[in-house]
Amino acid sequence: GWKKRAALFLLLLLLVPMTQVDTLRLGSVERLALPHRFSLASWVTRNLPDRTLYRLRRLIPGQGLSPAEELRRVQEYFQLGEEARGLRRDMAALAAQGEAVTTPETRLDSIRDRRDQLRGAVEEALERELAAMLVAQGLRRDFGPFHPLFPPVDFRLDRLPRVLAVSPRDRISLQETHLLDGLISLGDTEELEAQLLQDQDLSSLVTGLGGLASYPALVSTSHSLRTVLQLAAHEWLHQYWFFHPLGQAYWDSPDLTTLNETAASIAGRELGDLVFGGLDLRIPPPTGAEATSSGFDFNAEMRETRLRAEELLTQGLIEEAEAYMEDRRGLFVENGYSIRKLNQAYFAFHGTYAESPTSTSPIAGQLQELRRRSPDIGAFVRAIARFGTYEGFLKHLEGDGTAG
Repeated sequence: GWKKRAALFLLLLLLVPMTQVDTLRLGSVERLALPHRFSLASWVTRNLPDRTLYRLRRLIPGQGLSPAEELRRVQEYFQLGEEARGLRRDMAALAAQGEAVTTPETRLDSIRDRRDQLRGAVEEALERELAAMLVAQGLRRDFGPFHPLFPPVDFRLDRLPRVLAVSPRDRISLQETHLLDGLISLGDTEELEAQLLQDQDLSSLVTGLGGLASYPALVSTSHSLRTVLQLAAHEWLHQYWFFHPLGQAYWDSPDLTTLNETAASIAGRELGDLVFGGLDLRIPPPTGAEATSSGFDFNAEMRETRLRAEELLTQGLIEEAEAYMEDRRGLFVENGYSIRKLNQAYFAFHGTYAESPTSTSPIAGQLQELRRRSPDIGAFVRAIARFGTYEGFLKHLEGDGTAG
């Protein structure tokens, strides 16, 4: 009703201003990135009417879909996504052999058009399923018209922006991040990174995202159903924690940023898997998609790279560290991992997720211990929400450390 729409508008007023850019106060990095900036406020403004119109159409007699029909469309949407991934692999193989790729490109265009037609129903169905799971896990919160869940689950399957991550060259430290247009070219990407190195002596990396905790949240269309559910849950948790001490302290320190992101990864993965298991949809991968093992241990090799690079930087050997990371990048590429750039900014950005081999933080193990002490994933989410300092979280673990 009107109360829910009014409260949604108020929520947008809270979340969207955080994304505005004051052009009179831009820092030096922001000024270089400005031509390629992704405006989250503009994205929300463009997408909110689309979601509203879709939901209004569903109210017209004969236009609404049954839950069973919505789930049938979910299956079709993600089967088409798997087919598209297979076609892209075929196109890459044909291009490598110097052959024409007209037929796969035509089919890809058809797949994109059909997925666009299905998207509204898919988003609605997955939002409903995820919301039901969150309520079942005790995360309901009566907040005016938002009964029984606040914030309401709302996400958009779309192309994601890219992110510019910046670190000093003499250490691995995430100095700042900026959202960039997802269509930024490789040439513009490398020119921006080169400018930051030459003009400001900064290590930088333009890289992709899996999701973004805007409102509605933004989740990449390129993932499998299971991964989409995990990412949607991850981004909703950031929105939920925004109204608790944990989320409000996100930028207070690197440890709190890592605590937020790693907790969202742990809980989002579990919540997404619970929803995925309940859907009972079978979406086989395309022919030839089976992974083959080369015996190369990515996690072990990446962790070794992080530790050695940090050791060299601690000794003040910046050029040696950068040469070492570039040499190691070649090793990863040789073993099938297409890492475009491996530098201080790469480790600074990806190291925010403490479960990653790029991280040296103990926070993953600490959060996993809290999860072991929690009776269910809902209790874990509620427990971690109340910590506005990393020290407070550690003291809780050192005490009885339970989550009720």
